[in-house]
Amino acid sequence: MEVNNSLITKEVCIFNLIKSANTDQDAAFKLGQMYLNGDGVKQDAQKAKFYLEQAEELGHSEVSALYGFLYKYGASGFVKDLAKAAGYFEVAGLFSEP
Repeated sequence: MEVNNSLITKEVCIFNLIKSANTDQDAAFKLGQMYLNGDGVKQDAQKAKFYLEQAEELGHSEVSALYGFLYKYGASGFVKDLAKAAGYFEVAGLFSEP
């Protein structure tokens, strides 16, 4: 039986990220991105939101900007909402009223 070491390595990496996501903002953010894009896991907007919210609660600085873009363009699982996008951009420091 042939073993695919790259698949095992990827699964171990995902397992370690999931194990760390409760306390590690970077792990939670990475998992959110992976589920959002289907990178190494099945694309799942609900899981992406879960891990991105977790990263935000843990203080990850890039979540608000990412949410802004997701709501601006109506990405999978995110209904297009320009007002919500502007709010996230403002929190991220990417938008301000003149």
